[in-house]
Order: sequence, then structure tokens, then C-alpha cells
Amino acid sequence: LGPWWYRNVCGRLAEARKVPIRGNWARSGYIICPKEACVVTLRCRIDGDRWLLLADGRGWIFEKCRVNGKDEDEEFVMAEVDMPPQREEIPEEAAGGGGPSPDQQKRLLQTGTTKPLQTGSWIYRILDTPILALGTRLTGAVLQPGEQVAV
Repeated sequence: LGPWWYRNVCGRLAEARKVPIRGNWARSGYIICPKEACVVTLRCRIDGDRWLLLADGRGWIFEKCRVNGKDEDEEFVMAEVDMPPQREEIPEEAAGGGGPSPDQQKRLLQTGTTKPLQTGSWIYRILDTPILALGTRLTGAVLQPGEQVAV
């Protein structure tokens, strides 16, 4: 279990899946843009493919994609990075001229980058759509609407 930071390194949009399967029917409608960094909470291997569960709820993304539909030709879509990416300073003209000064920008960028976003215990309730959960069984489990999970 994560968290791990990953970045889209393939230079193309990558579409997340509702479940860790390559089929078109599993597409969630959410995308990961080129160079976008995101947090992954779970990594697993299914049928030889490594899958990453996105912490923001967009779904699953494959670590590598097949080029021209061939298993032998694969390229990385997502690559693990050591730490959260630093935000780039926004030029004043792009920020409308009223943005923070360069010193204020540096202070904002340096605060909170190594601390966890949140800590504690939560109880999640499954709402309208069943969710695939992996971890306690070899084949996973489906959480049905109304069920609760303590984390």
C-alpha cells in the first residue's frame, strides 16, 4: 500500500479504467494528461500488467501500454517519481500582474511539501456504484452500495 507519486511520461493522454482491465468497456472517462503527477495508493499485477490505483478516485491506470497492439512492444505510461513535483513559478504577466512576489512564491512552494496531506482514521460508505477492492482475497472483492470500510 502506498502512497507513491507517479507521472505520465508517455507524452499522450492516458485514460483511467473503472477496474484494472484493458478493455474499452472499463474506461472511466477520466484522463491523465502528459507530465501530470498523481498519487497512487495501490499497485497490483494482473495478467502480467502492472496496474496503479489513483488516490483521487479517477480509477486504475496501467503502468505500460502496448505499442501497435503487440505485447513485445511496450512503453511506459506512468513512471514513479521520488517526491511530489515542485510547482513552477508563474510569470507575473501570466498571473495577471497581481500575483505574489518572487519571495512569496518561494515561501509558498517550500511549505508543506514533505508532510502528509492528511492523517487519521476514516470510515467510507459505498454510495451508488459497486467498487472492486483488492487485497484480502486472491480474486478481490466487490463492495456493494451501503457497505462501509474503515481505513
